[in-house]
Amino acid sequence: MIDVIIPAYNSSKYLDNVLSSLSLQTIKDKIKVTIVNDGSNDDYTDIVSLYKKYISIELIGYKENKGPGFARKYGINNTNNKYIIFIDSDDVLYDKFSIENLYNTIEGNNLDYVNSIFYEEIDGNLYPKEDDNTWLHGKIYRRSFLVDNNINFNDTRSNEDNGFNALVQLSNPRKEYIKTPTYIWKSNMDSITRKNNYEYQYTGLFGFIENIEWALKIKEKDEKIKYDIAKMALQSLYYLYLCYLSFQYKENSEEIIKKSKKLYNYSKFYDFNKYEYTMVLEEEFKRNYDYFDKSIIFDPSITFSSFLKKVGDYNDWCYNPSI
Repeated sequence: MIDVIIPAYNSSKYLDNVLSSLSLQTIKDKIKVTIVNDGSNDDYTDIVSLYKKYISIELIGYKENKGPGFARKYGINNTNNKYIIFIDSDDVLYDKFSIENLYNTIEGNNLDYVNSIFYEEIDGNLYPKEDDNTWLHGKIYRRSFLVDNNINFNDTRSNEDNGFNALVQLSNPRKEYIKTPTYIWKSNMDSITRKNNYEYQYTGLFGFIENIEWALKIKEKDEKIKYDIAKMALQSLYYLYLCYLSFQYKENSEEIIKKSKKLYNYSKFYDFNKYEYTMVLEEEFKRNYDYFDKSIIFDPSITFSSFLKKVGDYNDWCYNPSI
């Protein structure tokens, strides 16, 4: 069986869509849906009663709003099936085969983690996100792997997806990426990530830093993954460098520099040679190429080296200042 965990905060107007997409799944008999009421003002009793005719569904929750990370953790701790999928209350699955495709891959190949293509909907258009290990969208997890590696969510209210998935990646999962779309991240201008004219693209950076640092701190004593820790820190620093280029004229943009210090320290856990260092940055550059204004990316006035000099006690391990 598969637990599908949906955190819900004042989500009555969206839940019908996600529950409809779950009711159409080809293997809905293998699914247990758990809606976690995250201190909503909305009453979900009627919609849960309606969908009980079609799928196994339960409503649980608590009175005080605590954020999606806490809600997902509560969902994990109050369910017990072999696999876990997370869906946001305002999103939908891509088609009726979505869960079957994820399930067949993880079960058939004895894996711990599977991710897939998902689409982000913006202004009615769909944009593919490929081999993403940041968001929870389009993924399935083996519960025993999460339990054995003590992986759960923290109580932060932004980028908790990133902290959770960072722990997954640092725990050496048996994993596979399938080039099959399974999820649509719907355009909801009231969501945390999109309201206030996408202000979260800037403010969420601090949640991103906090969650990566949280994951690295948990794993820092594991001698076997020093390279993985350093690589994740270096990748994160390069992403923050691109963000800094985008937001350098924004008030308080220097906070990005200030808060990146601890990630910089983790990037020195492993002594990269020139080839390794360059490959990590080139990989991260390609990953982010489509997400940033090209005039910003190719602005030579601030190099990655100069960014690192602002962040920490920059030294000779930075081999390629032009990247």
